[in-house]
Amino acid sequence: MVKKFLFKFNQLLLVRADTRKVARMEEFHFNCALLLTNPSAETFRDGFETGKVLIDIRMHLKPEGAVRNHGTGFRVHEQDLPSLFSQIQDMLQ
Repeated sequence: MVKKFLFKFNQLLLVRADTRKVARMEEFHFNCALLLTNPSAETFRDGFETGKVLIDIRMHLKPEGAVRNHGTGFRVHEQDLPSLFSQIQDMLQ
């Protein structure tokens, strides 16, 4: 599981914005853009130990009784994402 995380999320751009509607258009004011890089097995395991990383087992039974497995997923709250990476770069600076 850790290897898949390190492979799939070797870097992540986390962007936050305020929005508003003007006429029929939506406008965005970007107030945070963080480039998160260099995840490690240690930070990922620490996330499990502290409860920041949770496992989702995405499986269910179909009405006819067949099993549908969408694979194991990981759930991380947005505010906890930076703790999984060793380098954080503010892109708006």
